[in-house]
Amino acid sequence: MELTFVPVAGTDRTMEQDSEMMRLQLLGDPNLMSQLEHVQPELARAARSDPSRFAELLRQTRNRHNEADAELATLSADPYDIEGQKRIEEAIRQQAVMENLEHALEYSPEAFGRVTML
Repeated sequence: MELTFVPVAGTDRTMEQDSEMMRLQLLGDPNLMSQLEHVQPELARAARSDPSRFAELLRQTRNRHNEADAELATLSADPYDIEGQKRIEEAIRQQAVMENLEHALEYSPEAFGRVTML
């Protein structure tokens, strides 16, 4: 699950208002809250108990995504830059590792836990 900030055209809402609206939506939807607990437990705890911490974590997540997008744009600007290509290659490798982990967790969860036989 990925939380993203999408500005709505024609509105003058602040980030704090948007984060509070998102927090209230999470609190009102048990399925969504359950997914968030699995993906980002600290954010889920903050949504339940500390609105200002929730807003701060959401801001940090948005900043990380913005930085990653800016870095990708910088790396893609010069396709002949060796260092840039190495970093893109590492990002692709890391993404493949995460996809493999997600696949393994979904289809073979028993491999990640302790099973006690009677």
